[in-house]
Formats: sequence, C-alpha cells, structure tokens
Amino acid sequence: MIYQTKADKLVINNAKSDYKSYVYVAPTEDVNSSGLGRLFIIVETKSREKKMPTILNQIVDELSEYYYHSPTKNTEAALETTAQYFNENIGDITGKDLKWIKEKINILIAAIDENKLIISNYNNIKLWMFRDNKIHDITANQDSSKKPIGKKILSQLVSGQLNGGDILLLTNNAIFDYFSDDKIKKTVTTLAPTQACAFFKNTLLDYKANVDFSTIIIKLQAFKKEPNIIEDISHKKVLTTDREVDKLNQVEPKLIKKYLIFVSFWFGKTFDALKNIFVSKLAAIKNKQTVVSPPKDDVEEKIASLDKQEAQTTSINKIKKFKFLEYRLLILIIVVAGLFTGSLLMINNKQAVQEKDQQFQTTVDEIYEKINSIEAALIYKDNNRAQELLNESRELLTTLQGTTAEQQYIYQELEAEVESQINKIYKLEKISNPNVIADLPNDFMATSNLFIADNNIMYLARGGEVYKVNSENKNIDKVADITGQIKKIFSLEKGKLILTNNENKVWIMDINNYSTREVTLKLAVEENQLKSIDGYGKNIYALDAVKNNIYKYSYNNSTFGEPTIWLEQETGVINNNSIVVDGNVWLADNQGKISKFFKGKKEVFEIKGAYDTINGEIFMWTHENVNNLYLVDKDKNRIILSDKAGKVNKQLLGDDLEKIISIIPNENETELYIMTNNKIYKINL
Repeated sequence: MIYQTKADKLVINNAKSDYKSYVYVAPTEDVNSSGLGRLFIIVETKSREKKMPTILNQIVDELSEYYYHSPTKNTEAALETTAQYFNENIGDITGKDLKWIKEKINILIAAIDENKLIISNYNNIKLWMFRDNKIHDITANQDSSKKPIGKKILSQLVSGQLNGGDILLLTNNAIFDYFSDDKIKKTVTTLAPTQACAFFKNTLLDYKANVDFSTIIIKLQAFKKEPNIIEDISHKKVLTTDREVDKLNQVEPKLIKKYLIFVSFWFGKTFDALKNIFVSKLAAIKNKQTVVSPPKDDVEEKIASLDKQEAQTTSINKIKKFKFLEYRLLILIIVVAGLFTGSLLMINNKQAVQEKDQQFQTTVDEIYEKINSIEAALIYKDNNRAQELLNESRELLTTLQGTTAEQQYIYQELEAEVESQINKIYKLEKISNPNVIADLPNDFMATSNLFIADNNIMYLARGGEVYKVNSENKNIDKVADITGQIKKIFSLEKGKLILTNNENKVWIMDINNYSTREVTLKLAVEENQLKSIDGYGKNIYALDAVKNNIYKYSYNNSTFGEPTIWLEQETGVINNNSIVVDGNVWLADNQGKISKFFKGKKEVFEIKGAYDTINGEIFMWTHENVNNLYLVDKDKNRIILSDKAGKVNKQLLGDDLEKIISIIPNENETELYIMTNNKIYKINL
C-alpha cells in the first residue's frame, strides 16, 4: 500500500480572546527533501502580551528546524530528539520561566510517516481520530493529571498505525463548544480537509465567537501498489521498498538525461573521427593510383614496368585491405547511429510516459476536488449544484485511462466513489432482503392494485376474483368475484370498497360480509369511455379518454348521480391512462408524465431529482392523509417517492425483485408494501 495525507488548518485569531495560537503544517518540499514524515504543530498560550505571536512563531520555527535537520532519518527518533531539545531549551526559546510555561502553554506536535503516527502533547490540545464512524481521543492515553517533572513539557511520545480512510482532528477544546460531536463527525468524514475547514470557519464567523480556534484536519488515503523491483547493477542490490523506489525514481530522470547527453556527444565525436579516417585513407589510395613514371630507355622502361606492376599489386592488396577496413567502419557507423537513434527514442518515450502519468494524476486530482465539492454542496443542501458537479466528474472519469496496475486501482476507487455520490445525491437505495408477507400462487398474475383496509388486511384481484391477504398469518383467501377483469380497488367510505373493471363498470363490496353489488355510472354521452376511476370522499372522478375530460360523480343513497364536468379549462388529457385523487387530481400518461390539477385547473408540476427520467408506464398512488406521491417506474422496476411539489425524496431499486406491480404505504408512511408477480413484501421507509 502507498499512503497519502491531505491536510489543512483552521485558524481564527480573535483580538478579544485570552488565548493566542499558532498552527503549523509542514510544506511538502521539507517532507521530500528530508525523507522524514510530515510535521504538524499546534501551540497555544493563555496570555494577552503583545509579544505572544512572536514567541509562538519562535517555538514553531525552533521545533520545525530541529526536526527537519535531524541527523537521523527515522521519523519517530527525529520527533523524540526534537521533543528533548524543546524540553531542554524551552526557557531560551520562549524567554519565560518554567512556572509561566507550565501554566500558560498548550502544545501538540505530531508526525505522520506513511501510515505511522507519532504524537506528543501537553495540556489542552487534543488529537481525535475518526474511524468506522466512531471518534476516539488518541491523547486520552496520556495522563494529563500528572504534571511533568522539571523542564519536561513534551515528556511522552505515543505512536501507532493508521488505516486508509482514517481522519485526524488536532484541536483545542473550543470547537466542541460550538459544534456537536455528530456535526463535527459528519463534516470531517464527508468533506475534504480544505472544505471542512472552510465550513467550520464560515460557521464560526457567523457565530462571532470570541475565541481563537486552532485546528488541523488530516485525511489519510491508501492506494494499492504493485511492488516495484529495480536492480542496481553497480551494487548488485535489489531495491524493493516503496521509499527506495521513490527515491530512485526521483533522481532517475536527471541521471538518464546526463547519460544520454554524454552518449550523444561521444557518438558525435566518434562519428566525426571515423569519417575523417575514412576520407584520408580514400584520398591516399587515390593519389597512389594516379602516379605515372616518365619515359626512359628500354632498360629503364623494363625496370619501370616491373616497378609499376609491383606497385599495382601492392595497390590492389591495399585496396583489399581498405575494403575490409571500410566494411568494419560502415558497420560500426551503423551500430553507433542505431544506438544514438534508440537513445533519442528512449528519451521521447520517457517524456511521453511522464506526460501521460502527469495528465492522469491531474485528472484524478480534479475528480477528487469535484467529489469534495459535491459533499460540500450536499451539506448546504444545494442539490442542483451537486448534480452539476456529479455530471462533470463522470465526464472526467470517462477520459481517465490508466495503464499501470496502480492507475487501474485508482480508477476503480474513483469509479466506486462517484457511484456512491450518485446514491447520495439521488437518494438511491437498493431493495435487499425485504420481508416476505405472502407468497402468491404460481401464475397468479394480479390484475389490480394492492389495497390496505382496516386492521392491515390487504386486498387484490385476479381477473374478476377478489382476494384477502392477512399480513400476520400470511393466508390468502378468495372472498368475492364479479364479472369482467378487476383493474382497480379503492375505498369509498368506511367498510366499503369500490371495484372497477375493464368494461368501465363499478361494483361496491362490503368488507364485513364480502357482498357485492353493481352500480351503474351514467355517461355524459354514449361515446364516453372511462379510462380510469378514483375516489375522494364520497365522490368518484372518471377520466374520459375519448372526450378529453374528467367527470365527477357524487355518491348519494347508494347510487351515483349525474356526471358533472370537472375540468374548468380546455387541456389535453387524452393520452393519460391513470387517475388518482387526494384533493388534487393527478394524471399519468404512458410516457411517465404526471399532470396535477386543482379545482379543475392544471398546475405547473414536474418530478425533480430522479436519477433517470421516467419514460414509460407508471403505477401511481397517493392519498389525502399521506405526504408523498408513490410511483412505480415499471420499465426500470424502481420506486420513486416524491413530495407533492415534485421533489424526489427517495428512489428504491428493485433490481433483485420480480416485476413490481403495485405499492402502498402503511398509515404513517413508515413501511411500504410491494406486490410483485408472485410475492408481497414489506420494507421499512
């Protein structure tokens, strides 16, 4: 594993406060150059002396300088010797006597090296750790009731191992006077350190708190890493630790650059020397070939002829020797040129890989920044901004291409993190292990909705048959039947249910004795076709899919009177196929669009905050006594709960369930009953 710390500090200096403080987070360059862990310091004094800021600054400078110039490269040993140095020289550093120091100073120093934490504190500066949604006081192990002996202020060192995801809060106690433990925990665990500090600071400034706040927030991130193995040929040593590899990687580019410059220079010089040798040899041979002797007498001519033949033979031998040398030179030149070209390609490839890795890390940092901003937006309940940031982070994620095992792991971590943000923003919950209320018979295929009457007795229909389900003993009993296929069950008045069928006929069923009787609904005109019916009070409302209207029927003396036109304005309702009434009239069409009407007039309404838009047939239910609109998106097998202004409060995913047909909540909306093709479930809301 490789570990990375992200940290930021919160400092609020208040002139009216009795306390003055200094907060220090070591810069990255000091950590890298020293090879030691990152140092954190909070020092606080209870004094209004004007020179207090100078004294605090002097304390931090002395501690950080001594620590990062420690002769040892062991973080724990370096921090221990720094504490000893402070104890021995505290008077000289502060210019104060020991009594003043013990009464006035609160201090905490901590160092983190990879996943190891080492701390020492005195008086009221604490270190809290958040792990597994719990908070732990790490400094509680140090007995603050025992006064240090002599000059030993930082007398105890505590060390331990951190886990990836641990969050540390180094702070004085003042922050707990203004924030609850739960608020602090939620803020530091859901926001990045920078955003968490900003949130606390803005809130505290609003409080106008008359106290100094001294806080550091640290978050430890862990990443899986494939072991790098690099062989150092000069020492015949295998480097396997992450730190050795990182150090070698830091200097490797410089060494390669110097080496390639030297090789390029040597290749160039060698090539020039070989070229000069080749040219000079060729010129010398050419000169010898062109030498001609002047004419002499016969003897001299013969001698000259013999000399010429001997010279030609010698010249031919030299030419043969030259050709052999020439081939060797050409081969050497080709090899040198190949090596030189290869070195250039290696440089280009190295640069390309470095640029690609840098681009990868830049994109990763940008995605994490957006995720942190999402967390902040959710705390401030700015859901629209959170959705915008989520879309941006998802787009960036599509451009992220990792080549190494470590990069692929980081990509998977980011993908999971973005997925979790989707769940938070859109309030997505997967329905898992729901409580089975009843098993429906094989091939039951309910044709109506599920309806809950008195004493949690549920009713549903298959064809023209009405069934009763007892949620306590899970029994399913047939109680009545009518002609036609029952489409809907709803309540008209206490003890009586309305049953509507596919022929637009209406029955009233008494649930005390399960007797049924048919009731005729008069139609405004013969061509009326009532698509869907629902009740409210002692009235029923019928959606006319042909005449583009809604009719209201009043129940009186066991009959329904003449229909009245309910819509007071012309509007298109032809494409709608479902109606629900709770004082408002709600319509739904085959594409999942919902319309809201009040007193006969259409109002502006839209479902806002659904993860995926609804674009298919839905089941819809609500009632005057409930706060939510309950929707089943049949195409995606999901349940959406929205308030009656259209804001989505929860989305339940039925990926592991059979096809959802109908839903209905209990009276106080703490439980939800779900009917599928072959089961009835109950889940908690």
